[in-house]
Amino acid sequence: MAYTKVDLDTIIDAIRGTGAWKDKGSSGGNISSIARRLGVTRATAYSYMTRWKKVENAIIDEREAMLDFTENQLFKQVQEGNITAIIFTLKTLGKSRGYVERQEVTGADGGKVQIEYVNDWRGEE
Repeated sequence: MAYTKVDLDTIIDAIRGTGAWKDKGSSGGNISSIARRLGVTRATAYSYMTRWKKVENAIIDEREAMLDFTENQLFKQVQEGNITAIIFTLKTLGKSRGYVERQEVTGADGGKVQIEYVNDWRGEE
């Protein structure tokens, strides 16, 4: 197996924001943040993720936790009447209820669209 600059527990701590990184909080699963914390390149951080399933799972867990937090913040904004948050929520979560942006294409004065096909092939016979 290839040489690893840091051990598995240190990598997990850097991802979760525990141990030496408890004052920095979670990485949110951001690979660049994890690499900076560990003092390695992004490529090395990615190799840790592909080498150890535990690292991959920790990154996935942190990303999911960040999404949960973000959804909660969005919900709070909707509750406070933030119109941008309301519109965003309806456009994304409200799609099944018809809150989607659609473009209707019509012809002149709302009539049918007329399509004309022109064969412009000028081959020698």
